[in-house]
Formats: sequence, C-alpha cells, structure tokens
Amino acid sequence: MLLIYGKGSAPGEWLGLCKLLSKIEFKAPVRLRFAALLITGWPFGMPGDPSKGLLPSSSDATFGRLACPSLTRLNLKERKSEPLLLRSIEIESPKQWKYNLKSDLHWWGGKPVTGKDLTQFISDQICAAASASVGKEVACPKHEIREATEPSRAGQAPSARVIWQTTPSFGPYVMNEVPFARSSGETGFECAGLYRYRVATSGSAELVPAPGYQQKRPVLQIEPAGGRRQKSKSHVDFTFGSAMQSGQVCSREALVPSVIGILWSEADDGKPGAKALSAPVRKALTKLLPRGELLRAGALGLGDLVTSFIPRQHPGYNQSLRIRPYSVEEASLALEKAGWERKKADSPRVDKRTGKPIVLEFLIQEPGSAGADLLQKVISDSLALLGIQTEFTTDDTGSIDGVIGNFYVEWPDWNLLRGDRQGTLARRFTQSAFFQQQEIQRLVRQYSQSLSTATPDFTSLQRFHEKVYEAEVFSPVFQMGSCLDRSAHAPAKLDFTDPDWLRQLVL
Repeated sequence: MLLIYGKGSAPGEWLGLCKLLSKIEFKAPVRLRFAALLITGWPFGMPGDPSKGLLPSSSDATFGRLACPSLTRLNLKERKSEPLLLRSIEIESPKQWKYNLKSDLHWWGGKPVTGKDLTQFISDQICAAASASVGKEVACPKHEIREATEPSRAGQAPSARVIWQTTPSFGPYVMNEVPFARSSGETGFECAGLYRYRVATSGSAELVPAPGYQQKRPVLQIEPAGGRRQKSKSHVDFTFGSAMQSGQVCSREALVPSVIGILWSEADDGKPGAKALSAPVRKALTKLLPRGELLRAGALGLGDLVTSFIPRQHPGYNQSLRIRPYSVEEASLALEKAGWERKKADSPRVDKRTGKPIVLEFLIQEPGSAGADLLQKVISDSLALLGIQTEFTTDDTGSIDGVIGNFYVEWPDWNLLRGDRQGTLARRFTQSAFFQQQEIQRLVRQYSQSLSTATPDFTSLQRFHEKVYEAEVFSPVFQMGSCLDRSAHAPAKLDFTDPDWLRQLVL
C-alpha cells in the first residue's frame, strides 16, 4: 500500500509539490503550507544507511532523483540519455569531452559544489563506471582530467574536461546512474540533491531539505511495504495487486517493472538428477500455464502478460513476439515427442528411456513473495493434468529443474552486466551457459555499451529478447501490476518510463 498525504494540503499545494518533484530547481524557493509528506508501502528498494557509506541508486524517483541525483540519466520516455545535474556535455572531439555543471549546486552540508569537486568525482568514477556498466573487459584508456570552469550569468559554473590518449569504446554518458557524491566525515558521503536522508532500524527512511537550497520544502517520510498505515482525507493510495481486497475495483493502474516467472535449469548445471529439459519441452510446459486465469485470480486483474523478463513498457521489449497460447493438447503432443509418455489418462507420465515417473523439482526463490505462492499452486495443478509430479523446495543444494521467482533488473537501464543491481533470479540467469553464448554476449554488451551514449541501441535488447523467447530459458507468467486509487488528481495510468514519474502521484 503506497499512501501519500500532506498535512493541511489542498489541490493547489499538490500542484506546487508536483512542480517540486518534476524538476530539480535550485533558484526561487517553493512555498508549501504542509510540513510533511508520508509515503507507505514504497514499491521499490529502500536505500542503505548513509551513515555506513552506502550510496543509493541514483535512478529511483525519490532517493536518487531528490537526494542523490547523477550528472546524467537515461530517459526511457524520450529514449535518450540526457544531462541532469549538468548543463551540458560538449563532445569537443572523440578524445575530448567537457562536462558543464549547473550553477548554484550545494552539498548536503550546505557548501557549494566546485569545479574541483566535479574534477575529482569524474577522476574517481569514470573508469569504475565503465567497468561496471559496460564490462570489465572494456579498457579505460589513459586520460587527463582538467578543471575547466568558465564565467557564466550565475557566476562560476563548474566545468571539467576529460582528455583521452586514445578514443574510448564507451560514451560520455557512462556515469548515467552514478550518484554525484563526495566523502563526508559526518555521513560517510554527501550528495548534491535537494534532500538528505536517514534510515531507521525499522527500514523506513526520512528525507529532509538539504541546507544550501530553499528551506520551504516538506519532509518526506518513506515506509516500506508492510509498514504502518495512516488515515487521511487527502491522500493517494497506491496498492499492489497481491494486496488488493476481493471485490475492489482499480480505476487507475500501473505496471511495475518486475516480472514473475520460471527460470529453467540447464542440463549441464552440474547437479545430479536435473532433467535435460530441451527447448521444445520447456515450451510445452509453458503452454500448460493458464496465465490469464492466474492473473485474474491472483492479482485481481492487475498486471499484464508478457513474453520476456524485460518489462513490457521498456523500449527493449520486442512487441512483435506473441504470448504462447494455453493448450493442454499441444503440450501433451510435444511431451510425447520428447519421450515423456503417458499410457493412460490417469497414469503418471514416465520417461520412455528409463520407465521412471517424471518428477520436476522447483526452487522457490522468494517464499511468500507476491505471486510466488499462487504460481506454485498453478504449476502443481497444471502439470498434474498431464501426469507430471512436482516438488517444491527452498534448498538450493540439490537437483533443481526450475526456479520460481521475481526476475528483477534495475530500472530504467535494465543492464544485465550490472550484477550489483539485479535480483537473485537475474544473477542466476547471467551465470547460465545460455547467457555465456557468444551471440547472447554480443547483444547484451552492444546494448550495455550504447547506454553510455546519447542514443541507446534498444534494437540490440529486442534481438536479445527474441533469442531468449526462442530458447524459452525463462517462462514469464506475468508482469506485476499495482493500483492507484482514491485520488481525484491521479492520472489514468502511471508511466514508469518517465524518470520523473513520482510527480504523477500528486497531479
């Protein structure tokens, strides 16, 4: 449940807050009457404790956008990389880039950001960012970074120039999702956002206006899913499908960038007993999943059917691929052809080579997570229709034929090479033999490398989607949905391709 309300707020003040969240402004103060804004049931990850030096991701709408923004960012809605804290990036030559920072930026402690700060940050981060987002195999050429601050209307606007000895294989937007930060004795680090934050032991976080900018800003209190519930006459109620009550009607919905499904184990995973599930068998088993019914039963109509673990609204999702239709007959014929025979309608299906009953064992990656319990029951009931026995476990040490869970890669870049920003299921996939195939690696690296440029190559990710679809190494069941309810000013749908989507919650 995501509950947002402002104390003593009115529609006009919500519009003011919308402007606050949609753009980072560092000039004229925004005056708001309410002192605090509460958000409960936050649908994305919570940041680490800043006192322990744990930087948040710069890509999320609150902790990144308002507290620890990056110099540049990926804008999926516009399908491009763009400056954020920068005024501009000048490509003076293939081997010379100039980063021009916005004027009047301040660190959390209140001190202004200087050209020396910008130069030091780029020096510390640019090669590390290339290694993390493009790949360790990509060389970071020798280079020199010089402060290049020049006068502007707003005073001294910090600038820095990077001079490479040889042309790098990545672009100037390689630091897209790296929070612009520096070391600080008080919190371990400090950022240049409008807010600074602290994390409580309960997992909640509080964002308070940072010194150096105008002080008339509400305090933001963020509570994770399962946190406390507040009541208010003026609020936005954001409810995940798994938490909706029977009979509830959703008038405003959103697709969350997270996909529930089955990651199939490979025959050469080194574990004894695992089935050699060929692509035809995997496709046959997928045809047994009544995904439309599953979606209506478990998420009460929220969410969407997809053909990939890439979220549907991402430009890298291949819209030309179609959902595999539910068909018990086609699945049965495919299994018979693969040597999984059933002599009688009520007898167990057996392996023709050994005569032993077919038993598939699934690992539950996130027991009790949204959709996982329902998916477990549907898999068990569906496979039983064709005489296939199922077992479920949370122990990853034995024979595993498939893993049930939430396939998550950080939004919006969806970069599979960023292992530090993936869910457990995604990390397991990147360790598979399928992922190590030369053509798959080429497509993934081509997309990842393009993210460092002004115009990312989403076509490469679409071709990667097609390869995964053909091999059926992952059987997506549905993309998670959520419901935005009881808000007179809420849009009909939330668009997570907009990097400032949070502003939509208060329109």
